[in-house]
Amino acid sequence: MLIRDDGATWTAIGQPAHAWLAAQVAQAWDPAPRPAVLLGVEQHDAAWTEWDRRPPLRAASRRAASFFEADLEQRLALWRGAAERVVAQSPYAALLVSLHATNIHTRVLDRSGLDAAQLTALDALLAEQEATQQRLLDRLDASRAQAERDGAFVFCLDAISLTLCHGWPARDLPPLDGRALRLEWLGEREATLRPWPLAVDAVELALDARSLTRRFDDEAALHRALEETPWTTLRWRLRRG
Repeated sequence: MLIRDDGATWTAIGQPAHAWLAAQVAQAWDPAPRPAVLLGVEQHDAAWTEWDRRPPLRAASRRAASFFEADLEQRLALWRGAAERVVAQSPYAALLVSLHATNIHTRVLDRSGLDAAQLTALDALLAEQEATQQRLLDRLDASRAQAERDGAFVFCLDAISLTLCHGWPARDLPPLDGRALRLEWLGEREATLRPWPLAVDAVELALDARSLTRRFDDEAALHRALEETPWTTLRWRLRRG
């Protein structure tokens, strides 16, 4: 779950919804990704589905916990078996989910602050993902090099969606095939990508989220409130700058 918290209101964006936003951008990409790659973008955060259904209470903030606020043990447990949730749809998309787990835990996670037990658990997850990837590759007509390029595409689209959803400042995105990309804001809900990578001059993006003003001391009350809160549609526009 992604959380935007301005103190008066906090907005909960489900991880699958954020992934769907990434897939909306991917659908407009040039050249057009293969269907299995699009599905990999759409499902890249399959690990978080159950967390989002009943998120833990973040006691310090008295709201639902963001995925950033999950401790390492929780994160590693969620990613175990995530690819298996997608394999029945597409083994190649499942491969990309597994590669996304690897990319997150090697390209984003800072190992320097982890203790020996955490490092052991992290390395165990990475070994599991490596085995999953090789098992899927052995059954597919695909090379690891190609899969890793597609995994880098998923990782970049993830960064685009995270930036839009959180409203983060302009930032450089993970490179694709050596090409540096940057997201820059043109307005409150309008942004551009430089250099422009889409096949159209503009694309409208939307997802459903929930915004609450209440704060909570009880997790069950939090869950009830999330279930009862109406969904609202959040919208963004990417356009050629």
